[in-house]
Amino acid sequence: SWSCSAPSSATPRPASRSGRPQRPPPGSSPPHGQRREGGRGAAAERGIILADTKFEFGISPQGELLLIDEVLTPDSSRFWPREHYRTGRGQPSLDKQPLRDYLNGLSEWPKRYPPPPLPGSVVAATEERYRGVFERLTGVALDDYGPPRFTAAVREAIAP
Repeated sequence: SWSCSAPSSATPRPASRSGRPQRPPPGSSPPHGQRREGGRGAAAERGIILADTKFEFGISPQGELLLIDEVLTPDSSRFWPREHYRTGRGQPSLDKQPLRDYLNGLSEWPKRYPPPPLPGSVVAATEERYRGVFERLTGVALDDYGPPRFTAAVREAIAP
């Protein structure tokens, strides 16, 4: 389904009779497609195929579409190392596939909350992949990464 994030200052699209924003005309490119293509290009520069990804949206009380979850991460995307890609088979991945495989292999778990405890080997394999894709995408080891520091002006702007 089509949807996009829009800052509150953006001009909203006309709403349908239901009050929800209308879908774009056929053949047009929604803004989240531009984000996906930007992510795909950045990954490709680092030898990674962005196999698929998802964007999750909500609607504000004012009817604006809002991006409500992380994007282009191992939680929301499937990353494949280009050097190991081969057609006609499953692909090695740089995402949470070990976790998916473990949970999908549990016939006794009804696939509802709460999930079962995870073996340390599944946690370690998933962590290794997350660290690996982070380092490939950013060129920085996770242990060396310094999160951005917000200036006082930004803190004031977002303060409740």
